[in-house]
Amino acid sequence: MARAEFYRARRGPAHRTEVIETDAVIIGAGPSGCATAMELLAAGRRVLVVGASGDCAGLETLSAYAGAWLARHNVPLGDPIPTVVAWWGSDQPVRTEAPGALVVSRQVLRDSLQQQVLAGGGLRLPGAVLLDVKRAGQRWTIRLLDSDGVLDLASEFLVDATGRASAVARRLGARRVHSDYLVSASIEVSGPGASGVWTESVSDGWWNLVATAEKSTLSFFTRPSTMRSTAGHLKRVFSAVRHLKGLASIPAGLLKPELRPAGSSYASASCGEGWVCVGDAVSAFQPLSSAGIAKAFHDAKLTRAILGGHERGYTATKVKEFEDYRRQLRNQYRLETRWATAFWQVQS
Repeated sequence: MARAEFYRARRGPAHRTEVIETDAVIIGAGPSGCATAMELLAAGRRVLVVGASGDCAGLETLSAYAGAWLARHNVPLGDPIPTVVAWWGSDQPVRTEAPGALVVSRQVLRDSLQQQVLAGGGLRLPGAVLLDVKRAGQRWTIRLLDSDGVLDLASEFLVDATGRASAVARRLGARRVHSDYLVSASIEVSGPGASGVWTESVSDGWWNLVATAEKSTLSFFTRPSTMRSTAGHLKRVFSAVRHLKGLASIPAGLLKPELRPAGSSYASASCGEGWVCVGDAVSAFQPLSSAGIAKAFHDAKLTRAILGGHERGYTATKVKEFEDYRRQLRNQYRLETRWATAFWQVQS
């Protein structure tokens, strides 16, 4: 049932008459939304975070910057990454030291940040759906739908932390601009029993293994057209990989992999009077950059100034950041010259 039909068909509690007043409403309760809430709470703002609950599978790599941010905010998480290993452009492994980098559970990261928001005095509506956003004078009116009916919020500031959806920015007239198209399929596997990150390029994409001593996540990155024909046969496709199959094995009775968009894109507008995008809602990088969480934390730090009336230059800064990332990404892909396939021609 479509959201509008669901709204019309409800026979539950009616529209609530009270309006919740707060300083900032953040739509999105992932790392970028929670980090922004923590920064605003530290500045003395009243904050309400709107975001869905649910499982968040897999492991995430964090840069040294992201790990240091977590430590400063008393969220000690993750296992150190001793070495990053890649078979990229050659069958010889390239080993890179990654001081300060970490491997964390996505679920533990999100849950820990949400707990920090609540401990800092923030409020959270975990099951609410965004229905409408309006600007009247110097205030926002945000209409939500939750299990008890329709609820209106009023706030001075509005933050879009909805990830690649850019749900708030789109309602305010922005569009999502895509520079490339990449998707990933991720599964839990039997791994090496030690923390680390391993990457191997293949003719139609690349594989990535992220592991702790207890858990391992294996992901395949490729074009959407290729994924449509391979997502249901990952075990067979993985059997042709030369190096990673010596470190991980896909268990029998493979569950359906988790599919995610993983390409590069950005919002055409990322801030305005009283509102701002953070994290992937501003711009999304390919996971090859290992910069997503660090970027989310950095954006969160900037929100104090932006929502304080200093938004000028933010969009231009984020556009330049995206251009710099795209240049570095192309250089990385150009290191792989073994395959003249459509995947590598498009990416480089």
